[in-house]
Amino acid sequence: MLKFCRLLQCALVVGSLTGPAAGLAFGQNVGGAVHVGTLGFGGRITTALGSGINVRAGIDVVPPLTILVEEEDTEYEVKFPSPSVTAVLDLHPGGSGFRLSAGGVYFGGDLGIEGVPPEPMELGEREYTPAEVGTISGWLGTSRIAP
Repeated sequence: MLKFCRLLQCALVVGSLTGPAAGLAFGQNVGGAVHVGTLGFGGRITTALGSGINVRAGIDVVPPLTILVEEEDTEYEVKFPSPSVTAVLDLHPGGSGFRLSAGGVYFGGDLGIEGVPPEPMELGEREYTPAEVGTISGWLGTSRIAP
């Protein structure tokens, strides 16, 4: 749990830098940024394709992180999907700061959960030993590509 708290503190500090201070200018038509968000730690690069049209691409990675969740005396290890890749086309009508965006995200995996009960479990009318139950596992999957 201490590792998770330290990682969360680090994420909040880095996340506070995601304003203009985290932006980078590589040239007249290319820029970049680093950020922390729901998809993990990431970076984006943006380039102009023409007047009022930009393309953005990025990657987000969740560092190897184990969160233990306890439910009815069983500890479950939660594993987060990683990496995710984003591609977006931005249109700035009239050259203003307003933008219309369309794009997609590729997700690199599923959310997984795994645990072994430490003591016998009762299912229905019968009690099962931890050896009989084995590892309880599950996953939450989504489409690999989303708009």
